Amino acid sequence: MSSTSQKHAAFIQGPLGLKPVTASPGIGPVIGQKMTEAGFGSASQVLGQYLIDPPGFKGWVQGFGANAGQQTACFNAFDAWCKNFVY
Repeated sequence: MSSTSQKHAAFIQGPLGLKPVTASPGIGPVIGQKMTEAGFGSASQVLGQYLIDPPGFKGWVQGFGANAGQQTACFNAFDAWCKNFVY
């Protein structure tokens, strides 16, 4: 298994509940603010977008200014979270 950040490990450990979007790996305050302004202020709202279109998710995150590393971190976190709690 590849090395993951502490943020990733914490993110995939439990339910999303009311976690803010910035709790998502790859999403910091700047991108988080853009997502919040677009109506995606919670991690659970971003999960919905992931579930709608997993193959297009990185491109969707890129639309908020995320670079390739941030897109991958975010995708991998939601993918792992779904493997733990949905699939």
